[in-house]
Amino acid sequence: GWGRALTQFVRMELHCAAGSPDDATRCANEALAGFRALDDRWGVSAVHYRLGLALQRAGVDLSHAPHLAEVPGPARRSRATRA
Repeated sequence: GWGRALTQFVRMELHCAAGSPDDATRCANEALAGFRALDDRWGVSAVHYRLGLALQRAGVDLSHAPHLAEVPGPARRSRATRA
């Protein structure tokens, strides 16, 4: 449930801080699966943002990580209507 997804999110953050991007990415994928199963768009967004930011700070080339650029459907629609 939500607690498990949040736990993986926190573990992702800890791995990012420790300089372990592979472990962080593994935890991020588990957190994403949990938040998606709950249809928790805020959780999905938080994982993408925080992992992308941490990997970028660590010097990881994100051009080969299109999943980090993913925007959930409703956010994509609302952005399009504001343009």
